[in-house]
Amino acid sequence: QADVGRAHYTLLLGDCDQDTAGWGPLQGGTIHTQALKHIQRSRRSAKLVAVGSRKTALGELADDFIAIRPGTETAFLLGLCHATWAGGWIDHQYLRDYSANSDRLTALLAPWTPAVVSEICGTEPSKISGIALKFSRAPMATVAKSRALFNHEYGTVAAWAWHLLHAMTANLL
Repeated sequence: QADVGRAHYTLLLGDCDQDTAGWGPLQGGTIHTQALKHIQRSRRSAKLVAVGSRKTALGELADDFIAIRPGTETAFLLGLCHATWAGGWIDHQYLRDYSANSDRLTALLAPWTPAVVSEICGTEPSKISGIALKFSRAPMATVAKSRALFNHEYGTVAAWAWHLLHAMTANLL
């Protein structure tokens, strides 16, 4: 699960109830949640952004909440990947050392522009690009996802996009 205790930028993706849906270290009332609150108080640079179709209890702790349509989390991740790749906000050295065929990403991500994804998700393109930029520029960033993100017909694509975003920015855990 995501290492929110050390991350400078954490994106909570999905809107199921964290206390009952197995968000692991992000479950309300756990030591991890207390640590997150402490980090937010003591280190103002740590940012927490929640993305989902409804604001949950943990989302209330977030610095920002981005509303998207239910079931569009995969598209949102693909939009983040596109914006990161197109903006050149990637760790070139990390990709050279730990990946193969990254030149294929331009074609794979081409359909998922922030403009297209914003229509699917019901949010502004600038929110998608802004999150991608902040995620890529943070010294350590992570996407904490709900279990539901991978439990649907596009779950494999969501898993790929989740890993890709972390790999492009050298934030693989």
